[in-house]
Amino acid sequence: MSLQTPIFNIHDIALILVVFQSLLLAALLLTLRQGKRLSNRLLALFIAATGLVALDTLLYWCAPLKQLYLGESAQTFFLFKFAPLVQGPLLYFYVKSLIYTDFETRGRDLIHFAPAIACPIIIAIIFVSLGPEQLRAGIHDYTIYWDNLLFRSLILGQAVLVLSYTLAALKLMLDYNKRLRENYSSLGGIERRWLKLLIIGFALICLWNLLIQLLGALASQQLASLMGLSGNYLNFLFINLLVFYNLLHSNVVQGIRDPEGATQTPEHVEATEADPTTEEPKDTFAPAQIRSIERAMLEDRVYLTPDLTLEQLATSANLPPRTTSTIINRHFNMSFFDFVNYHRVEAAKALLIAEPDKSVLEISELAGFNSKSAFNRFFKKFAGVTPTEFRRGRG
Repeated sequence: MSLQTPIFNIHDIALILVVFQSLLLAALLLTLRQGKRLSNRLLALFIAATGLVALDTLLYWCAPLKQLYLGESAQTFFLFKFAPLVQGPLLYFYVKSLIYTDFETRGRDLIHFAPAIACPIIIAIIFVSLGPEQLRAGIHDYTIYWDNLLFRSLILGQAVLVLSYTLAALKLMLDYNKRLRENYSSLGGIERRWLKLLIIGFALICLWNLLIQLLGALASQQLASLMGLSGNYLNFLFINLLVFYNLLHSNVVQGIRDPEGATQTPEHVEATEADPTTEEPKDTFAPAQIRSIERAMLEDRVYLTPDLTLEQLATSANLPPRTTSTIINRHFNMSFFDFVNYHRVEAAKALLIAEPDKSVLEISELAGFNSKSAFNRFFKKFAGVTPTEFRRGRG
């Protein structure tokens, strides 16, 4: 073979870059000290799996590579078929490890990797159903493999499984945004948009890949192949963005406790039984509990703390956080997020009248807001007008 003999075309280069970049970035994340170690490991495994998916594509579709180095061994082209089956669970657990402070892997989590574990058995059955002659012929004619029902089911199943876990990760993010409002009064310093955008980006790639497979099954393999080329470039861009944003933003994702993962220790159970204040109210609450929250807000004015959390309010009211949250939700009919910002707006309304010489920005800071945009948004929500309009109408 001459050095001038071309092995890869421009489309192969995109796949090669994804493979090598994925493996290098995975190795980097495994040694990285920044961020949560478990999250970095899960992301490293996810990126490595993405690289193996690209390698699986490269091994079959790069004709010179197949001819020069891989010979007639069909087993080589099935070696990394398990990779898409671990992509979805790894992305899901990566997101979960970022947003839940108490997340840890458990033995029962292995059930999510059952399809990948069963993949060698499925491939063995495909080998038997194809037979040696068709298995060899399929190396050079993909339609022979694709016409096999088991092989087609495996490929379509991979696409559906990855998309399902990606949508589950997106649901995690939506639930996370909701729970943030139950625990934090200000969300300006909590970075979460980048993670949501990356999940949506990967979901779009998954949808694109599923569309390619469906086109191959229902319409034209040639059209599906052409669309698959653009998918290679999307994967290349995704890997770069994923790692870049993880290094830049993972430390500013504010974690919360997993509502499904929390367990009570025997000591906690005993304390709950011994202390009636730890019981979560159902429909009615003790007047003293309600007054404790009102005192913390109206007398102690804890809402002036810009980054006030539910736990801080509960401490000030001398109540358990869950009891505090339940009273706010059921008695005051608000989320913690709205409850605190409502009191800030009430304070701002008084200040706008009492302090005519102070600017709107100064008033927002005195009322406990940490951004002018949040101040304007909540003031309009609870007062019906902007701060400037309110001051002008009372002037």
